[in-house]
Amino acid sequence: MVQPQRKSIVLVFLTVFLMSLVVSFQNCGSPKTLSLSGGSAPSNIGIFGAGSHHIKYFGYWPGAVSSEQTIAEQVGHVNFTRSIQFAWNANAQSVVGGTAASQTRDMGIGFLFDYVDYENTQEWNAWINAMKPYENNIVAFLLADEPDNWSSSPSETKAILEARATKIKSAFPNTPTMVNFTPAFIIDPQWQMPQGIDYVSFDCYGPWENCGNTGYAYPLLHAGLKQKLRAGQKIFLINDGFVAEVRRSTNNYLTEDQLVDLANKYTQLAITDTDVIGMMPFMWLSDDSFQGVRDLPRLRSKFTEIGSAIITNSTSHPPTSPTPTPTPSPAPTPAPPVPSPVPNPTNSQAQDSIPPQITFMTGRSAASDNSNIVIDWGATDQGTGVAYYLCSVSGGPWAVCAPPNTYYNMPYGTQQVSVRAVDRAGNISRTATYTWVVDPVISRDSVVL
Repeated sequence: MVQPQRKSIVLVFLTVFLMSLVVSFQNCGSPKTLSLSGGSAPSNIGIFGAGSHHIKYFGYWPGAVSSEQTIAEQVGHVNFTRSIQFAWNANAQSVVGGTAASQTRDMGIGFLFDYVDYENTQEWNAWINAMKPYENNIVAFLLADEPDNWSSSPSETKAILEARATKIKSAFPNTPTMVNFTPAFIIDPQWQMPQGIDYVSFDCYGPWENCGNTGYAYPLLHAGLKQKLRAGQKIFLINDGFVAEVRRSTNNYLTEDQLVDLANKYTQLAITDTDVIGMMPFMWLSDDSFQGVRDLPRLRSKFTEIGSAIITNSTSHPPTSPTPTPTPSPAPTPAPPVPSPVPNPTNSQAQDSIPPQITFMTGRSAASDNSNIVIDWGATDQGTGVAYYLCSVSGGPWAVCAPPNTYYNMPYGTQQVSVRAVDRAGNISRTATYTWVVDPVISRDSVVL
């Protein structure tokens, strides 16, 4: 993964595509009252119940090649790492770099290996032989990082990735393949999901409600990625895990406390979405520009909590190898987007006509005059399950949100937060509202479900 610089993404079809994912987002700006400050955890964080056994993996995108010493520091809360490099040594006519891999394997930690495009048959065969001793410990082969930033066209890039997948599968037919994208892949309809890919992810740094300076909330982009998934594909979440040493007003980077709060939101999304198979924060090691998780004690503690819970869950319910993906063939012409919150529903989604129900909504003042307040809520759904929530602040535009949410510096007077739940079939719940008064003398509040 390249260093997390803000990229200028020209997205011609941005509005048209995203309108196919949500209801009433014509004026969906990010409410200025939303904030990621604080570290309050959702009630079920770290508790993976009967419905959460889909989350199997936790590990770091190091940011640099980690030594076995720093990998040893992660033992107990990671079960894979992207850190071991194998390279062709022309003088020795062999692939070198397996010492740290053997030590890491002995620690019980798996691998996310990078794809190596050796065109020379001798080099390719040597690389395969170097990988074979670790075949049962490989979580996936990473075929490319941010290929949507390559100079090739979307169709050319897709063909390259499919060729890489075919080549890997010929040597390791039961080992998953993975690609990491940027938001451009999700938003631009020219980009189509390659065949032969088992796991996908996208990196999108910054606030939950304005991911990667795109102006759109992370759950909305996540829903867009899900729309492009092929059958059987799973998702890795790439969490923010760094603090910039030099903070500029344009880079949208977060503080450590904001990152802790953001980690809770990513975890809540992972728990509720059965397509998510793992989490991989960027990054573990610090460098000259960024402090990584290793040197951020509060964030490190939070990810240790999350990773430990995932490993415990994964140990109790071991992962199974994915069904081998078919050999790439020309993809059919994609259907136009369906104007619903969750496009192209499955049969079970199409049969679900019962909307979710907001079951509770509470407020907790964080200031003597109620100008800062933490709003929490929950919902249930009898059919396809809750996909996401929409919030409106005192009659403002609806935007994707997640509980609990903190609202800061609210003006004096009566204020209101309204919430709707949307299930995977696109059904929308009745609006629940929390009303309170911001007043230096009197505080009053009420809830309407």
